[in-house]
Amino acid sequence: MNKTERGEEGIIKYLKAGGKGCLNYVMRFGKTQVGLRVASRYNHSPKTRINDILIIVPSLIVKQTWEKELELFTYDFKDTLYIRTIHEIKDSFNCGLLIIDEVHKFTSDNRIKAITGELIKYDFILGLTGTYPYGNLLIEQYLPIVDEITQEEALANKWISNFVEYNIPLELSNSDKVDYIKYNTTMFDVLSEFKGLNNVLSYNDGTPFFKNDFDLILSCYSGKHITGIPYIRADHIRQAVAVKMGWTPELDLNDDYSKQIHEYWSPTAIKERVSAFYTSMRYRNNIHNINEVKLEAVLQLYVKFKDHTIITFSESTEFADMLTDGINNMFNITSAISYHSGVKSRPLVNFITNKYFMQKDGKIKNFGKDRQLKYITSMIKIGVYNCINSVKALDEGFNVENIDIVITTSGSTNPMQYSQRTARGKTIDSYNKDKLTLIFNLYFDDFMGLSDGNYRLFKSRDKAKMLLRQQYSPDIPTLKLNEYIENN
Repeated sequence: MNKTERGEEGIIKYLKAGGKGCLNYVMRFGKTQVGLRVASRYNHSPKTRINDILIIVPSLIVKQTWEKELELFTYDFKDTLYIRTIHEIKDSFNCGLLIIDEVHKFTSDNRIKAITGELIKYDFILGLTGTYPYGNLLIEQYLPIVDEITQEEALANKWISNFVEYNIPLELSNSDKVDYIKYNTTMFDVLSEFKGLNNVLSYNDGTPFFKNDFDLILSCYSGKHITGIPYIRADHIRQAVAVKMGWTPELDLNDDYSKQIHEYWSPTAIKERVSAFYTSMRYRNNIHNINEVKLEAVLQLYVKFKDHTIITFSESTEFADMLTDGINNMFNITSAISYHSGVKSRPLVNFITNKYFMQKDGKIKNFGKDRQLKYITSMIKIGVYNCINSVKALDEGFNVENIDIVITTSGSTNPMQYSQRTARGKTIDSYNKDKLTLIFNLYFDDFMGLSDGNYRLFKSRDKAKMLLRQQYSPDIPTLKLNEYIENN
């Protein structure tokens, strides 16, 4: 059975379900094409009340993917089909068929209104996703799964590319270990002081105002957003916590107990400690996310796979640009390029003339993010660039068949993000039926260090985050980078 036939099975199941449901198809199967085939059937049906079809997507990149697929699609919708990002939906809309792509991105209180009919009125609704948000009652009510294609089924039928994945442990430099211990100790001390205080404030029904101690600390630092009520400023939260802990402006500081409360729980004291916590957390993250050890590891992998097509994911725009500069400087050619939320308008090179694109008046032309993405996608496909370095902007909706190396240098704890990133290399390459994608997850390992005169094990937050996002993908082999390069 080929992909078209398998997609047809899903369409029939969707129609039998009354035209309301979700197709949960493994990423890179081609759910966009299936969605367009459902849309063309709708337009052909004599029973349709309203011909308009609205496709809602979560981001510009996903929108561009749909627009590209629509250009190649054999059926002409004759201005009855509209593709919009959720950000473009300002007013209520009435359509016959509503298609929600990347359903897992529509679980927030505001976005789910597009599904429940509060924002968009529709007769039929189709959801598409590769990571169904199980447990969300509204999604399960309005978009129950009517068909599912697993990674195992897709691999067995060669609908997605074969892949091999490795976790690559790295070691922090000695100076980074010292800094890591320092920041970690500060965070541990502050967490210990706030331990068990998440219920210091509560709602009228007794529910704790803070989810946990970490939430309490961050709220005291930066304030808190709660759905349905105005933003609560950090200074107001600190004041409320201070009062609950027994502090008042009239404390007698000659009394030892009152003095201790003032030193620990005055709004100023709270601010100093949560600020130290936040600063230490940010610096610790930077050790993981912007690091020369990881830069060197990526450069080693690039040298080995310089004849392949590579995508890297980081958690820092600065580091993504460091990777681009490092690769290009190593070979003294422009073979790598960055694309992320921080990119600004910039000139682009015409690969035929090897000169910048020019305006009619002879000035160098600058391109915005949208045009840059189209340009980069085209140049990656034809091999002008062979490495694109991103942060989160390309987690979903970026489809380039010839990508066969995926390198993640840092990531969140979210399994969904992990799945989306690894999926960037799993598209079947029509020009390389034997394509094998290699996925490398770089992380800093646990290490031994000296603290308070004791030599002990320090757990790496970088490693912990990786294991959390891989919790549904067990048995990924761990391999030292030098061993892999020497033996493969």
